[in-house]
Amino acid sequence: MLDYKLSMDKIVENTKENTVLLSIRGATVCDNTAKSIQSSTEQLYKAIIEANNLNDKNVNVTAVFVSMTKDLTASFAAAGLRGLCDCAIFSSSEPEIEKSLPFCIRLLVQVNVAKGTKAQHIYQGGAKTLRPDISKFVIALDGPSGSGKSSLARLVSQNLGIMHLDSGALFRSVAVKLIECGFYKDKLLVDDERLTSVLQATNIVTKCKDGLQRIFLDDKDISSIIRQHEVSKATSDIAINTAIREYVKTVQYKMACTQSLIVDGRDIGTVVFPNTEFKFFVVASIQERAIRRQRELKRKGHDIDLNSLISDIQKRDFNDSNREVAPLKQARDAILIDTTSKKLEQSSFEVLQHIYSTKHNSV
Repeated sequence: MLDYKLSMDKIVENTKENTVLLSIRGATVCDNTAKSIQSSTEQLYKAIIEANNLNDKNVNVTAVFVSMTKDLTASFAAAGLRGLCDCAIFSSSEPEIEKSLPFCIRLLVQVNVAKGTKAQHIYQGGAKTLRPDISKFVIALDGPSGSGKSSLARLVSQNLGIMHLDSGALFRSVAVKLIECGFYKDKLLVDDERLTSVLQATNIVTKCKDGLQRIFLDDKDISSIIRQHEVSKATSDIAINTAIREYVKTVQYKMACTQSLIVDGRDIGTVVFPNTEFKFFVVASIQERAIRRQRELKRKGHDIDLNSLISDIQKRDFNDSNREVAPLKQARDAILIDTTSKKLEQSSFEVLQHIYSTKHNSV
């Protein structure tokens, strides 16, 4: 009997030596209603359990810490955990911090697990902005030329601390490659098989340098080259090519796997990242867009008639919206942002408020 007790003590001792207390974080946002607060807390807890494979009955959840921002007053978030876990639950209120994420619920789940187990932290909906390094989300900004989406994307990226990816710059980079290879001169001069081979051997990388996006083609900085008139014309011609569009899409996918992004373009929310939670369609009146373009050209020493610019914009809108491959259109679930007569900061605030308030949709 003594030998049996010693053996059991040894097993318990070894078990303790091989386990650690793991803390798993999570956050979500909700509406200030009892139903939303409790159901959002329940969904977040279940997501943490599932992502960390804690469904095994032998897994011991020791405590759950729950915190809420002060704007959530309709219910205790911890009420959403009733019946889900048989452990200590501690509830608290978050301090009021300037510019902090509103209507936010945070969980800290502590569990005994085997040594070496890594925590999978869960951030849902607008709470993903709390940890863009962990959640790796994509914000899609689509819209016509001159609507202000690129400037808007840059400002939002600075506010969230994530990379801004100009999809147009990727197409321009491909155009540079084809021009340098002699495969474009007024038109594409290469068959699909050879084009695919060239694209497979092409390496495009974007980097943030001094707060600005720099683009590298096969290790060469071409950030200024892609804005040349010759490249602009070539880009317009090659962008409708299916192989090129698939290549650019692949580049964007690879970037999205390693970091959070805000991407502006024509088909980001409809074709490239149709499943992202954050989609916006940026517009402005044709008159406003023409005035913006005229100002830009004047700064560069060009004086172009406003009516001529309006006509050019109308033609480009028609072509973008009626092309066979990935036409410009607003995604069904994209939020419309009209930048006409708005300061850039106003539009940025509007986008950020929508992102912050995005609720997680459980499947």
